[in-house]
Amino acid sequence: MTPKIKSLDQQIKAAAKVLNPRQLAFADGYLNGRPAYLAYREAGYEGLHERSGAWEIRTNPNVASYMGLCRERLRESAGVTKAEIIDYLLEAIATPVEEVDAGHRLAQEVEIGKNGTKVKSVPKLGAIQELAKLLGWYAPEEKNIKVTRERQELDLAEVNRFLAAKKEAGLPALRRGVRQNVSMGEN
Repeated sequence: MTPKIKSLDQQIKAAAKVLNPRQLAFADGYLNGRPAYLAYREAGYEGLHERSGAWEIRTNPNVASYMGLCRERLRESAGVTKAEIIDYLLEAIATPVEEVDAGHRLAQEVEIGKNGTKVKSVPKLGAIQELAKLLGWYAPEEKNIKVTRERQELDLAEVNRFLAAKKEAGLPALRRGVRQNVSMGEN
């Protein structure tokens, strides 16, 4: 007997049942465009560390699974696939500008005036940048953090102890995809 495959909506409902009401409220708020710290606050969480608390909830495997399924539903309802977007960007890069007329699918803006018809096409550099992002060709963003004594009394040993304690507790000390360099500076 073949196992019954659950529809995407059934999978989303099952994933939602595993979440507590605050996790569900956070995930729905975040998916609806709220910044993570506001979704955290509006879901009823409290505390001084809204951003780190929101990050911990967002990276919880159950919450991440639920949000991934909801995003998949969004992708399905978008009516366009990733492959189609890649094809469009490749066409924008490869098509000579003089070939783009008012009826071409790459025409972004058409002006009809005294001097004839002026057609603006998809910018090639913008298409290259978007394609590179879509394909993951950019290196991870690097952030340099400078801790000054003016705002808070910290020394490098304290920062390293904090990071080591997070690591020992099994919590990621740094966000994925972001390399962080911590240096001490004087003001």
